[in-house]
Amino acid sequence: MVRFSAWIQNVGDKTIKTKISNLYIDQGVPTKLTNDRNSGDVGTICYKFPFILAHRENIDGRPDCVICKKCFRENDETYPEEIVDAIIKEKPGLLRTHIVLDHLSHKSVQYINPKEKFSEDVVVKFCNAGVYRVTLFVGTEGEADCECATKQFYIPKSLPTDNQKTREE
Repeated sequence: MVRFSAWIQNVGDKTIKTKISNLYIDQGVPTKLTNDRNSGDVGTICYKFPFILAHRENIDGRPDCVICKKCFRENDETYPEEIVDAIIKEKPGLLRTHIVLDHLSHKSVQYINPKEKFSEDVVVKFCNAGVYRVTLFVGTEGEADCECATKQFYIPKSLPTDNQKTREE
């Protein structure tokens, strides 16, 4: 079980009008790291994730990331599957999803005055071991229209499946 604690705080001097807040969760693909000096295998692995924050779009003369365009501008909050590299897509069963944070959106918090802070927690049960990344995306009205943050975390052991539980009982 992983608890995600998301918060929005207004540290400025103007009121912020909220629009959307989402968590995007994806599972990394193990990728071998090689030694830069001689391209040798050093027995080290890192994890590759889809580049959902890539600034690929130019909206009104400003670059926008993939999530901002899809989620914020096009009002489609689903995971941006269309930009996932083939090397990641070919790995079946990897998690790529989103969770809408209603309390941190206009559905609950219409505005945030200077010095105010709002938070929302979400608990997720991960059944499969692996390295995961969570990306918090917040969209607001006005000039600073979006903000984001990412964290990676490790789930060391998979949980037993329902079939395994039944056999054990």
